[in-house]
Amino acid sequence: MYALFNTAVSYPNACYIRYNRASNRLYLRNNGDTGWLGNFAPGTSGTASSSQCSISGTGASASSAGNQLTLTVPVTFQAPLRFRDETDICSPRTTPV
Repeated sequence: MYALFNTAVSYPNACYIRYNRASNRLYLRNNGDTGWLGNFAPGTSGTASSSQCSISGTGASASSAGNQLTLTVPVTFQAPLRFRDETDICSPRTTPV
């Protein structure tokens, strides 16, 4: 599962979060969109930070039933973001990196 927080569908310098259901791990994309930070399980003390945001394993949770996944991730934005509307908030990436 991916979540993108940005003012455009652009991954460099965005708050771009990944959850790997098979390994139960959370990641945050680095500023240059060249690698993943983190690699910790929800509910653990892991953290990852970029210039745009930070995510925490403390308070995070993931649960699934069949093909449905519920994911909660604490996100702290480093600077105020100016979203135009809900289309700026979350956009799935069709090709995982």
